[in-house]
Amino acid sequence: MTTHANPHKSSGIDRREGQQPGRPAVRAALRAVGVATLAALIVNVVVWAGLTARGAELVVTRGGSAMQIGALPVVASTVLPMLVGGGLLALLAHRTPRAWPVLAWLGVALAVATLPMSLLADATTGTRVGLAAMHLVAGAVWWTALTQIGTSRAAAGRW
Repeated sequence: MTTHANPHKSSGIDRREGQQPGRPAVRAALRAVGVATLAALIVNVVVWAGLTARGAELVVTRGGSAMQIGALPVVASTVLPMLVGGGLLALLAHRTPRAWPVLAWLGVALAVATLPMSLLADATTGTRVGLAAMHLVAGAVWWTALTQIGTSRAAAGRW
């Protein structure tokens, strides 16, 4: 009687079940974060440009000093949190597929938790709403990228 080895098994761990994600999961995490970062950046810059074109003030006053919200703060505020979350995802995705949904929801929670900073800022209504929209865009894009790419990889057994 001949037995055939399962090509998906290595050291007794079936990779199709997502028990040992490994390097493909890290590559997938980096790809997901790249997609999320680029998409959120594009949308947030378009929102900022639209607000600017409509004459929105885009000035926030904190502690008596006024801060002009220009393109650079929008880019930095979009990209930096995505990179931090992406680094965390790359570290954790290597160890467990559970990192995907946990960090997807954590990103949404962070976006929602930071809404009061925008909505309660000492600024015009248009500025507050625009900044809040940018927070929600970042959270929604992050969640979508992580849940769609993470779910498709798990379903395909490509951890």
